[in-house]
Parts: sequence; C-alpha cells; structure tokens
Amino acid sequence: MQRLDLRTVLYDVVEKYIVGYLDNELLERGEFQFYDNEVSTPATNVDELIKEVEYIEPSDVFAVDGSSRTFVSSKGVVSIASVSLSSSMHPLVGVYPSISGLPSLDLSIPFIALASSFKSSGITPFLYSSEIISTTSIDGTPFSSFQNPETIEAEIRLILETEAILSSKISSGSLLIIDGPIFPPSMFLRYQVKEKLSQRRKTVLNDKNVVGIVKRLDKSQFLRSSIKDSFRRDFVAKYRVDPLSFLNDEAFLLRLYENVASKPYRPIVVGPFKKTDQVDIFVNYLIYPFHPYVKKFSVLRIETTSNDMKIVNMMSSLEFTKDGIPSILAIADSSAKAVTSGVLRVISTIMERIGVQASFSSRIGVQT
Repeated sequence: MQRLDLRTVLYDVVEKYIVGYLDNELLERGEFQFYDNEVSTPATNVDELIKEVEYIEPSDVFAVDGSSRTFVSSKGVVSIASVSLSSSMHPLVGVYPSISGLPSLDLSIPFIALASSFKSSGITPFLYSSEIISTTSIDGTPFSSFQNPETIEAEIRLILETEAILSSKISSGSLLIIDGPIFPPSMFLRYQVKEKLSQRRKTVLNDKNVVGIVKRLDKSQFLRSSIKDSFRRDFVAKYRVDPLSFLNDEAFLLRLYENVASKPYRPIVVGPFKKTDQVDIFVNYLIYPFHPYVKKFSVLRIETTSNDMKIVNMMSSLEFTKDGIPSILAIADSSAKAVTSGVLRVISTIMERIGVQASFSSRIGVQT
C-alpha cells in the first residue's frame, strides 16, 4: 500500500471539505434567534455607518489591565489578582502589588481573596480581613469555596482595575484604555456584585476619558442584534449582507469587510451604536488589517463615553501587536500576568510546605 503523506492529506481535507463546509451559504437563513442581554441603537444613518480610518497621531495614551489566578486546596480557595498600568510614553508605569522592584501604583486595597471549605464555625470572617486580604464579597457576603473560582477572581480583579483608573500617575486629560467593556460584564458575577462594581466605576469615570476594548467577538451577538427592523432592510440593500445570517459579530464583520473593501486593505470603522449602561456608551467596531494584501484582520469593539470619532481614529493609529491589540494594552496585560503568576507561585509553595495540599487543577495551573 502506498504511504500517504499526512501533510498532503490534511491539506486536501482542509481545502476540499473544511473550508467548503464553513463557506456553505445554505446555512444563511436570516432567521436565527439571538440571546444578547444588551440593547443598542444605531447612532448614525446607514450611509455613514462604515468609514475608513483617519490616522491621528495619538498623544500620551494609558492602558490598564488586570490578571487573576487561584490556588485551590482541600481547605479552601486562595484567589490572587493584580493590575498594571502602561503608557505609550513609558511602557510600564506601575503595578499592584509591586514585586521584584517594579514601579508601584498608588493603591492599598485587597488583592488576595480567601474562601474556606468549612462551614462557618461562628467566627465572623471580617476578623480575618486586612489591607491586602479580603474574605467577603463587595456586597458583604462571605466568599465560599462552593463558588466558581472565576467568580471570586473576576470580582477582585475588577475592583483593582476600577481603582487603578483613579491612579495619580495618569496624566490629566489623557486617554485611558481598559481591557473589556467600560462597565463590568455580568458573566461570573452575581447581580448585586455587578451593580456595586458598576456604581463605583460610574463614579470613577466622571473625570476620566476611558476607552473599553473588547477583543473576543466570536461569541458576541451585540452588533447583529443592533441592526434590525427598517435599519436592517436599508443596511442589507446597501451592503449586500444580512447580519442575521451569522451567528456571531466577528463572522458578520469579516464578511461585511469583504463586501466593502478591496486591496490594498485599510482599517475601517463600523458604527457608532449607542447603548445605556449606567451612562450612555457609544460602540464602534474596528476592522484592522495586519497587511495591505493579506487576508488577516483584527476585529475589535471599541466603547467610549462620548460620540467622538477622533478617539476611535486615535485608537486605530496606535501600534498593534501580532495578536491584533494595541501594544500598550498588551504590555499591561503581560506585566499583570507576570505579577499574579509570581505571587501565586510563592503562596502555593508556602502552602504546600506547611502541609496544605493543592487540588488537581491547581497542581496543573501553578506549573504552567
């Protein structure tokens, strides 16, 4: 029997079957239901919805990003969070908590959360709280190891990110990029916790020019659910693509780009749309080509508190990484992850040295 070259076989499979199936437009019925909780309305007309980017040299731009990890043991959960601030002028402005001589942010709030595996013995968890440790949620409920660790992680990380927005190291009037929506997403968070976090962030935003960047649009249906009724009919007539034919925003935006752009590829913006979440938020979508002649794009959702295209144009003029995000946000992300990883490694080593055994998932996670 002739030996088949695996690379050749896989190439044929991808070319003839996989790509063909994924391009199968028989799936496009335009009647899929969507389940996004958020609601927005177009803040412009169909003719002005799509526009090319106008490059604007950005001034000093800052970026805040947080990271979180969890050590799970038979006795309970220890969750750690960190936050980092970077800028286009000074790559690493500061981190919290500060370790290994890194510049420090002016924060003094808990970055460690404890959740016991034992039923309450009558001793109030408040007695165990300190400047760097918290045993209770922002709504006063004690943390419990019965909770999904991501719930605890998300809460303490979002608190750190919100307070970092107030850092005195951020120049007055500068743009500040945060990773994710401007207001905390509801995923993993209880309603009471999300409301308290949102109220605090609303207070913090009063004198700040904040831009939220959402990277993962393959599970989002926010945009396709915002183009509806008569606006949808006019949109389909003009751009020859129906948003309801796609199951997520990323797929829809990439098809839309194919219909409206040609080589050499240039960044385009789709929007704005307006939603209300504590305050009015304006949403634009940036499709950013990595190369003028290669089909590879970054698709980002950009949220702002003002309907100012100058901000969106400035975001698209920043240097981007090969993963398709602004470099200053990538620096904040990587430095925050380095801090949490270091803190978790120290805590896990001490815990196991004194006889507290890590659960299976933590034994894998700490080693990576």
